[in-house]
Amino acid sequence: MTTLEELNQADCARFTSMLGHLFEHSPWIPKEAWARRPFASICDLHREMVMVVEEATYEDQLSLIQAHPRLAANEKVGASSAAEQQDAGLDVLSKREALAFSRLNDVYDKRFGFPFVEAVKGKTAQQLYDSLAERINSTKEAEFNRALAEIFQIAWYRLEAFIKQQKGLV
Repeated sequence: MTTLEELNQADCARFTSMLGHLFEHSPWIPKEAWARRPFASICDLHREMVMVVEEATYEDQLSLIQAHPRLAANEKVGASSAAEQQDAGLDVLSKREALAFSRLNDVYDKRFGFPFVEAVKGKTAQQLYDSLAERINSTKEAEFNRALAEIFQIAWYRLEAFIKQQKGLV
C-alpha cells in the first residue's frame, strides 16, 4: 500500500514509476515534481505536477497534448486511456458512430495540430461527440489551453484512482 508519506520518501525512480501513468506517456512530469517534495496532501502533489507542466516549454506542452490518443479511434492506447474510453462507451460505437467520430477527429487534428483531449470520466459517447463538434470551432490558443486543462483533470482522476486502489478501496 502506498501512502503520501511513502510517496514523499520514495527515490526519484520509484516515485516516477508509481506515478508515471498519470500523464499520458509523459513520466517526465512526476519525475520533475519529485524534487518539489514533500507534499502536504494529494491535492498539493497534483498542484505541483500541474505547475511542472505550466512551467514547461510550449514544445513540451504540445508533446504532452500530442501524446494523448484520439477518442473513439481504433488504435492501441495505454491501459488508463483504454479503461476510461471503455467506461464512456467509446469501444462499442456503431460503425456509423465510429466513422462520425473519425471524421470530426480528422478535422480537429488538421485544424489544431493535436488531438482532441477531454476527460471522459462520467461522460457518455454522445456528450463527447457533442463536445468535439462544438470545440472544433474554437481558436487554436483556446483549444491548446483547454487541452491542458483537460489533461490536468485526467491526471487528477487517475491520481484519485491510484490512491484508492493503493488503499484497497477499489
